[in-house]
Amino acid sequence: TVFVLQGCERMLVDATEISAKTAQINAFFESSPQGTLVINVSHIIDHNVLQMTCELPRHVKRLSFTCNPGIGPISVADGFLANSKGLIHVDLSNLPEVTSVGGWFLAGCRSLCTVNLSGLCRCVSIGPHFLSNATKLKDIDVSCLTEVTEVGNWFLNGLSITELDLTPMRRTTHLGKCFLFDCTHLRQLSINWIHLRCVGRDFLHNCSQITMIKGHLTADGRSMLISCSRLARVSLLLNNGSNIVIA
Repeated sequence: TVFVLQGCERMLVDATEISAKTAQINAFFESSPQGTLVINVSHIIDHNVLQMTCELPRHVKRLSFTCNPGIGPISVADGFLANSKGLIHVDLSNLPEVTSVGGWFLAGCRSLCTVNLSGLCRCVSIGPHFLSNATKLKDIDVSCLTEVTEVGNWFLNGLSITELDLTPMRRTTHLGKCFLFDCTHLRQLSINWIHLRCVGRDFLHNCSQITMIKGHLTADGRSMLISCSRLARVSLLLNNGSNIVIA
């Protein structure tokens, strides 16, 4: 089904029919290069788990989702659209209520430029390799991730971001290893980790251009960041106004 919404052509398909409709989907994007594929995920949710590891047709550039009423809350299984190298925009705003995200969520999507994460506003845990190696992603809004307490290994590693505001993630207590690993363009990080209890090794490893971490942090959290970081020099501007330098 093809329809127009807010001036944009959209094609609606059921998730179970993607492979069968590959030719039609590719033809849609060839005729409407600014169009969006809308996938109904209702029939691939089993026991409240969304499993979506299918290979998308090669011309799919923009993607959003819909779901039948009454479904949720759900968990997203490992490998959600991982290595979908043609995607440039993904809108998660219309997913049913998501409480947890498995590993390799949109990992390896090397053409991805924008992502709307607002469908994850009830998510409490994020698995490893979340958006890792989405190398063209230069900006990311995590304002919806206010409920997240646990972050898995290799979170956002390899992105092209220069500034990152993680202050909405104030409930975070655990950070996995290699947090923001290899974000070589990152210069400034804002945090609000007043409940932080555990930081994995190699925190910010190879973030060679970062000079500033600012925000709210417990004393124990500060010690953990200093012990885990391999940075040559970075300032921590804390909520009490003090300025600590890792040298």
